[in-house]
Amino acid sequence: MTTREQLRLQAPERFEGGQKNVETAAVLRISVPSVERWRRAWRDSRPPPSTGSSTCSSPRQLHSRHRTDSRGFTIITLTNKRPRYRRATA
Repeated sequence: MTTREQLRLQAPERFEGGQKNVETAAVLRISVPSVERWRRAWRDSRPPPSTGSSTCSSPRQLHSRHRTDSRGFTIITLTNKRPRYRRATA
């Protein structure tokens, strides 16, 4: 592993610690623009923070419901509830 790769592996530890770009560049002896590029790449590679209040905040799945109106057009309705299927009674 080259020296540059070793420095790049040390940078995320400093980013997580809240160290500024200028401080990180001075400690690692690299340019500030390099640290800025590394920070952007590090920030983009992390998963986004969860915004929901529950422990599993996955996005809701949308279900589509198809129905036909009196003119024969198909109407598609998107809903976040599961479709319910009922047995047709004779």
